[in-house]
Amino acid sequence: CKYKVPKMDGTLLWQINLGKNIREGAHYTQFMVYDLDGDGIAEFACKTADGTIDGKGNVIGDPTKDWRNLNRDSGPFYGKILDGPEYFTIFSGKTGEALATTNYIPNRYPLNGWNGHGGNGGSDSTGNRVDRFLACVAYLDGVHPSVVMCRGYYGRSVLAAWDWREEVIFRTSDNQNLRIYTTTIPTNHRIYTLMHDPQYRLAVATENVAYNQPPHTGFFLGTDMKKAPKPCIVLVK
Repeated sequence: CKYKVPKMDGTLLWQINLGKNIREGAHYTQFMVYDLDGDGIAEFACKTADGTIDGKGNVIGDPTKDWRNLNRDSGPFYGKILDGPEYFTIFSGKTGEALATTNYIPNRYPLNGWNGHGGNGGSDSTGNRVDRFLACVAYLDGVHPSVVMCRGYYGRSVLAAWDWREEVIFRTSDNQNLRIYTTTIPTNHRIYTLMHDPQYRLAVATENVAYNQPPHTGFFLGTDMKKAPKPCIVLVK
C-alpha cells in the first residue's frame, strides 16, 4: 500500500510505502491528514508496521520481518497479518518523513475478543473483526486537534486519542494519483471556502475512513440560504 503526494503540477513530492505487513483495503489502512501541530502544514498519520518506508527512505521497525500468513492451506487465515508489532506514525506533510512512531493502541489480542456485549452475531479469530479500523480528528480540549484511531466496530470498539494537530487527500479510484477539480465559470456569489467551516473541515478529515460518508457544513448551504457565517479559525501552536 503506497501513498503518493504530488505538487499542483503533478510533480511527486514524496511517497510512503507501508510495506507488506500492512493489510491494504478500506477497512485496514485508515489515515488522517491534518495540521496537528499548528504550523500551517498538514501532517499525515496512520498505522504502520515492520518494513514501512517513509518519504525519505527511512525504515520503521525490522525490514526483514514478514508477518503475513502465506500458508495457502490455512483457509480464512491465508494472506492475513495476525502477528507482529503494530505502530502508529506521524509523517511530515512536507517531506513524508516519519516524525514520531509509537505502539498502536489497542493491540489485536485476543483475536476472538472483538464481539463484545450486544455484538452483531458471534466473534471470530480469523482477522475479520479485529482488523476493522476507523479514524477521525477531534478537538477534545476545544482548542487543539487530536487524531482519534478506532479498532473494532461490530461489538467491542476501542478508541485512542493522540495530542497532535488538515487538509485532505483526494484519491483516484486506483489510489495512484491526486485529482483537483476547478471551474473557469465566474460566479456572483462569494462565500468563504468550505474548508473554513470547522464542521466541514473535520468531516472532510474522515472522508478516507472505511465507506465514504458525505461531509456537511455547519450552516445551511443551498437556495435562499442566509449569509454564510464568518469563520473564526486561528493557528494554535
